[in-house]
Amino acid sequence: MDEDQFDIELQALHLVENNNYNSDNTNHVTTPQNDSGKSFLTRCHWKEAAKKALHLSDPWEEFHLEQLETEVVCRYRFNAIRQTWIKDEVLVKIAKEPFSHGAMRSCFRLKKLSTFCHRQNWRSASNYVAKRYMEDVDCNVYFEDVKLQIDAKLWGEEYNRHNHRKKWIYSKCL
Repeated sequence: MDEDQFDIELQALHLVENNNYNSDNTNHVTTPQNDSGKSFLTRCHWKEAAKKALHLSDPWEEFHLEQLETEVVCRYRFNAIRQTWIKDEVLVKIAKEPFSHGAMRSCFRLKKLSTFCHRQNWRSASNYVAKRYMEDVDCNVYFEDVKLQIDAKLWGEEYNRHNHRKKWIYSKCL
């Protein structure tokens, strides 16, 4: 990661920390009525994890995705609350060969440039996994899959909001 990108991301971390910091920082005792202490500790843990993540090297560096052809693609994002789709164009580099597959889909390594990035620095671009059906399917199948996954994520978050004993964890490729 280049020095400018690191500085920008560190500044963003500080902004998030400052915006989320409880102005009444004298009482950090966790009680049923006041969980500011728990929230403060959670922010500290996230901040430490983010600092460590900024210093990690790219786990996909050995695959040299930055050397692949840049493609302009349409990205569709689903807003489950409004039940609407958002469409925009993004720059990606995607591997030609799948690195794995499941019963129905193949998985491809993909790098996506941030839409806020002013320079095309592919070494610091975010890593994603793109999935494609192994058999030809109608385009609507992809849209229905995304809607189903987003709805499942929302229901999982709603379940966790009720503070049940078991928490379900969702992950994102880094």
